[in-house]
Amino acid sequence: MVAADERLGVPQEDINVVPMKESVNGNHPGSFYELEKEIVKNPDGHRSIDIAIEYDGPPTNADSVTRLGDVNPVDRVPTKFTVRWVDEHGVTRSRPFINR
Repeated sequence: MVAADERLGVPQEDINVVPMKESVNGNHPGSFYELEKEIVKNPDGHRSIDIAIEYDGPPTNADSVTRLGDVNPVDRVPTKFTVRWVDEHGVTRSRPFINR
């Protein structure tokens, strides 16, 4: 399987990797993965993409971290992703993905 990073032309880096539950990113209708496939099939219908990633709060060791690898793995799991984009008609669209 080709990684979404490669399909979307994004370099594969640690900053592009966040934990998503199978229920959020699995290969099923309504999933984040399905949205990625839609974007690849119709890039003109998905312009100005913005993804907001929400967490419950700062990491438990926030005062001592300077890189992602220093963050407690439990604190690295986002609780919600909200994807916003502009479609081919200029209409702003939004889709939330709850990751709990």
